[in-house]
Amino acid sequence: MTGTLTFKPIEAKFNNNKDFSSGIYPTCKIRVGWHAREVVILKFTGKSLFWSDQIVLKRKHEEMTATIKVKSLSGLVFSKKLGKAQIDLGGAVSRGRSSQWYNLYKRGRIVGEILLETVFEADVVE
Repeated sequence: MTGTLTFKPIEAKFNNNKDFSSGIYPTCKIRVGWHAREVVILKFTGKSLFWSDQIVLKRKHEEMTATIKVKSLSGLVFSKKLGKAQIDLGGAVSRGRSSQWYNLYKRGRIVGEILLETVFEADVVE
């Protein structure tokens, strides 16, 4: 079923803050198939990141997973990956809405978790 997916990253918690320093600019990027969008952080407190924006992407080919990457931009070009997760879209597609904590991985280890709300609206077939 094709439709529109709305992702709202709410909060990310990290096990330690060694990747965080002054001047970081954390972002959250979500990819479904070939389509990706990114939002910037609203608030950063110690080991936690908070967002207020949402990401809207089309589900055109019945993709069942999405990829989320949390990274830190410092300067115009350099970015440092803070964590990555694979998201199963099955719950959101079947129920219309899902809110869940997902483990964030870096180099095969769990480095934290992210709370993500996902809403799916199916395309209307005429």
